[in-house]
Amino acid sequence: MKGVISFDMRRKINYDIGTTHSFYEQEIQEALDWLIQVRDQEQHGWAWVQFIRPNEQNTAEVVHTLLNYIDELEEEKISLIVESVNEWLINPQNHARITIDYSWVLIALVSVLNCKYILPYFENDVLISSVAECTRWLL
Repeated sequence: MKGVISFDMRRKINYDIGTTHSFYEQEIQEALDWLIQVRDQEQHGWAWVQFIRPNEQNTAEVVHTLLNYIDELEEEKISLIVESVNEWLINPQNHARITIDYSWVLIALVSVLNCKYILPYFENDVLISSVAECTRWLL
């Protein structure tokens, strides 16, 4: 069976694998709230394993996801994303060590550049420089 994910104005996600299972706005909001809740408050990033410090890859994955739903987030949650981008994604050489780190940081930074809600919080030159750094690493 082939799974198909379709988005209907970001309000409803259908996953069809023979039958339809629907997740609505409440579930999406609960997932977004959970992502914000598990953020390490002291280190301003994300890790998926308890007792492991946050890292750039996990933080980039979450930032990218949250930016896809930024219109669902309150200002205080957006400020946490900004803080995490500044701490973990700007100047990736500060944290990134391997190719997958740089790949995810690049994906997240491009999401920042394409997000009209969050872009004003950053200096464009700093974002472009960080994107270029990721690209140089990957090349």
